[in-house]
Amino acid sequence: MPQCVKGKVEVHFKICIITVYRSPNGNFQYFIKGLDNIINKIHKPGVQLIICGDININYLSESKEKHELNILSTYNLISVINFPTRIKNNSSSLIDNIFLDTTKLGKFSTSPVVNGLSDHDAQMLELQVGNLKKSKHKKQTFNYKKN
Repeated sequence: MPQCVKGKVEVHFKICIITVYRSPNGNFQYFIKGLDNIINKIHKPGVQLIICGDININYLSESKEKHELNILSTYNLISVINFPTRIKNNSSSLIDNIFLDTTKLGKFSTSPVVNGLSDHDAQMLELQVGNLKKSKHKKQTFNYKKN
């Protein structure tokens, strides 16, 4: 099963962000099947899915795994990263990716973020989602006294 974290951000529609890590030595078919099961449970009209993470499939070159990952297109999810995410010595690869349904979004942009924290660069996704609804969170204060 792929390692995943799921989060939701409420705007005028729902955005569900799924972060994924696929080990380069892991069983690829198991990864694809697990990812498909997760997406199938979450995919609904009115919910924008964003899948991001280190999938360890180089999108700068053709491969069997890249072709098989096209299963994401059945959910209208496409890769939106078009720059290397890992640059090492004399090589570069695009193994960290973001997939989203561009037909459901307005304008968006992506850019690399060189952070120096690892041998991978981060990717920034900026979404223009229109007017955000104000949060209706109630402020709660707790006062703990020692007896």
